[in-house]
Amino acid sequence: MTLRGIHRTSAILLSAFACLHIANHLASLSSVAAHIAFMDAARSIYRHSVIEIALLLSVVIQIASGVRLVLRDWKQRRGAVPWIQAISGGYLAFFLLVHVGAVLYGRAVLKLDTNFYFAAAGFSAPPFQLFFAPYYFLGVLAVFTHLGCAAYWRLHASARRVRSLVVALPVLVGAVVSLLIVLVLSGTFRRVEIPAQYRAVYARCDGRPAAMASVVSPIVHRSGTRRGPAPGTDAAIMNWYFASAGALAFTVGLVHSVLGERLIFQHLRKRGLVPTDGGGVLVERNVRILWASWHVVTVLGWCMAYLLICLSLPSSHNRGDLVFVRALIVALLASSALVLIGTKARHPGWVGLLGVAILTWLGRSA
Repeated sequence: MTLRGIHRTSAILLSAFACLHIANHLASLSSVAAHIAFMDAARSIYRHSVIEIALLLSVVIQIASGVRLVLRDWKQRRGAVPWIQAISGGYLAFFLLVHVGAVLYGRAVLKLDTNFYFAAAGFSAPPFQLFFAPYYFLGVLAVFTHLGCAAYWRLHASARRVRSLVVALPVLVGAVVSLLIVLVLSGTFRRVEIPAQYRAVYARCDGRPAAMASVVSPIVHRSGTRRGPAPGTDAAIMNWYFASAGALAFTVGLVHSVLGERLIFQHLRKRGLVPTDGGGVLVERNVRILWASWHVVTVLGWCMAYLLICLSLPSSHNRGDLVFVRALIVALLASSALVLIGTKARHPGWVGLLGVAILTWLGRSA
């Protein structure tokens, strides 16, 4: 069996587990009790010694074979899908290594039940939520994206539009599911009380034990005002709509630059960093400013992402009344409309920009 065949075979078992695990997290939309009840039922299957060993072996095989395939075929990739597959696969290798390692450490060393609270505890102590929010969001998104890319290659005889839809639809669904999971874990939908033994895992920045912190989600009155932390608590509240908008804005900028380099500028570059070959259509100075303008958009997008992340922090006050938040929303909606009209909805950038605008609006209204 080839290396790619081994990679695909091990992916079958892991994909089945990933679907079950993601469904488990979505059960928490109902309640934490529903999540834990679902997990208890599912564990009777995947924590059977034989199945658990098979899953752990599949994880090792996926990471080893995946990294090898990414490095081996690095210079042979042409087009967007191969690069999307490589990037999502590379992140999955990182995510599996960290996530599985953390679960095993929690069970064996910390003697904790690695349930909903084990995942949600990372959102309770600043600044750890700045790591865990994108970590979980990108991890779940990478699963859907990678599976979509795999389906793309299996449908090689189908029409191009069908194959493109097979990739785009899982990415869209994955983004929605990822956002829901992050919002639930962060306590955005309902208040989450983290037990002390889970909070104690994280050390506070000021040196006090994390057990002194708790998670209190934003609770909105009918009048539209936000309640503060519960009496006697030392909770840090983040605006997870702003945080999610910032993460999505960063992702859109990254994809914009990477795909621009792979699909456009690599064909205009003779040598060096800056492309100069206009192919008889553009002179060198036009090609240079086109390249610079392309990446300026990414830089500005990342600055906007930084502002949104800053707005999401507990130290930011009067977020919803800031004039530039409204300006951001208008600019994002206008940008989305321009891409939508200019490309006849064929470029997915309008979806990402619209998503950032909606999340920013929700953050302003929260």
